[in-house]
Amino acid sequence: CSGNVTIPDSVTSIGDYAFEYCENLTSVTIPDSVTSIGTWAFHQCFSLESVIIPDSVKKIGLHAFDSCINLTSATIPDSVTSIGTSAFISCKNLTSVAIPHSITSIESSTFSGCTSLTSATIPDSVTKIGIWAFSECTSLTSVIIPDSVTTIGDRAFIKCPKLSSIAIPDSVTSIGTDAFSGTPWFAEKQKENPLVIVNGILIDGKTCSGNITIPDSVTSIGSYAFFECASLTSVTIPDSVTNIRDYAFDACTSLTNITILNPNCQIYDSRYTINNDYDNYSGTISGYSSSTAEAYANQYDKTFVSLGEAPQTTTPAQTTTTKETTATTKATTATTKATTSPTTTEPIETIDPIEMTEPVETIDPSEMADPVDYYVTWKIGKVYATAGQSKVAVGVTVDGMGENTALNSYQMAITANDKLTFETEDIREVSSMNEGFEMAIAY
Repeated sequence: CSGNVTIPDSVTSIGDYAFEYCENLTSVTIPDSVTSIGTWAFHQCFSLESVIIPDSVKKIGLHAFDSCINLTSATIPDSVTSIGTSAFISCKNLTSVAIPHSITSIESSTFSGCTSLTSATIPDSVTKIGIWAFSECTSLTSVIIPDSVTTIGDRAFIKCPKLSSIAIPDSVTSIGTDAFSGTPWFAEKQKENPLVIVNGILIDGKTCSGNITIPDSVTSIGSYAFFECASLTSVTIPDSVTNIRDYAFDACTSLTNITILNPNCQIYDSRYTINNDYDNYSGTISGYSSSTAEAYANQYDKTFVSLGEAPQTTTPAQTTTTKETTATTKATTATTKATTSPTTTEPIETIDPIEMTEPVETIDPSEMADPVDYYVTWKIGKVYATAGQSKVAVGVTVDGMGENTALNSYQMAITANDKLTFETEDIREVSSMNEGFEMAIAY
């Protein structure tokens, strides 16, 4: 197609790839008979300048307007309840967009690379801003995050070089890796204090040096918070800190000691959480006897220095562990991973993989040379395998840019009612107890 196109009233859905690569399509009139716009529907329609989506549309698919480089505006009605991953990625001339109040989540890379977008108003219906959502929006100067938002994903606003004003409400309890890196707002925060703390989350300490004591206001140490902090020599973590996330102290080459004063602190279950030589840790970990710090040190053959028994005012260490929880009992310091079956005899929700939300690509297992390299992607919460499904290859897209990453991937046998679990938007654990968020499955 080229020029102006009017879709007839008899059409109820714009199919996947319907207008992909129609480089000379300049405008399209969508009738109010249409209820959905498919995945990659207008991908690389380079001449498309504007689109008015009627209030009959409920869903905009993955990559629907990907790389429509001349698209300057998009009107999204309140009828739309789902905007897919990367829906407007690389729309380089998109200057404004109104996100309707019907949207509860801004998905991964939705507006990534929209280099002309100057401001973003996020409605108070949104609870989550996904990974890479506004990354590399080089003209974005300010963003107001409503107090409905609880989660800001990895690199959500990374490389927004003009973003100097960010209002983060107290409702935000999770901030992903490098969420604001490469913004003037973040650089100013680092100048004010090398420990960048937002709502009790220590999101960055990479400019620290020497011996540091983390303040009592901190309750969580974020993923990669001190990653490759070469001048850091020792850290004291107060008992206010309840969890230390993945890679928090990885590759801190000068780190000789870390003291953890909360005996129940959840330490992400990986040797790379505390590390000073990429693969090893030659320093010491100090903590109370029978603490999660001792359990973590023992599990990964790191040197533990006991501070004696924990104060009586603290709660004894719990016995349940997850991928982020290294747990102990008084009798032993051995660690385990939760493998118990769901407490209910019937799954909370049974989903046939074929019926899940829009796979990006479906692949016959017989054609898979290496299952780890092939994925079918869905965004869902709780997932159970269906009877008769014998094997799945499980991985995750961590960069949100359409590339699958083999970082931590699994191939395993599953049976009915088994549950595949991911703790956050990058892969954490495959178990049967926790809720998942984003995953990729090839079957």
